[in-house]
Amino acid sequence: MSSLGEKLYQCRVRKGLSQTQVANLLGFSTSSMSGYEKNVRKPTNAKLARFAELYEVPIAFRLYLWDESSESSRYKGVYRIFLDKRLETCKQWREFAHQLCCVLKKAGDQLEVPPLCRVLTQISTNYFTCHFCIPTFMLKRLPLPSEKQESVAYMSKVFNVEAELAEKRINQWM
Repeated sequence: MSSLGEKLYQCRVRKGLSQTQVANLLGFSTSSMSGYEKNVRKPTNAKLARFAELYEVPIAFRLYLWDESSESSRYKGVYRIFLDKRLETCKQWREFAHQLCCVLKKAGDQLEVPPLCRVLTQISTNYFTCHFCIPTFMLKRLPLPSEKQESVAYMSKVFNVEAELAEKRINQWM
């Protein structure tokens, strides 16, 4: 069975491209490209998606599930959301909402943003996540129990979210 590096090498050769050409096309350094093909470095799944697009090959995580932290990316005008498949479904739902907000806001790489702007972005993203996972129009229609903890448990079950998120949302609601 071929290693990832060997597969990257074979795809590149099949396309008739040099390491330098691929590195330039995808915005990597030539040394990174060499490291990927020699299995010295491991590309992130977002970078693997870019390789797959260039080499025109299908890859498993195009289903947007992978074994790493959730993230979103943009490549050639197409946004992708990758969800950590190790998470429970309710946590994936929260992560999807969070990443969708980042895509919609085109938040990009937060390391290049001033710290105070990062804080503001995080606050607004958390607010969006709560409202996306538990929409107000649906919340209005729910026959919520009078006790707060019962309401949290009920909302958590109905919307398939974590109790922590349901509690945040009910605190916003009241």
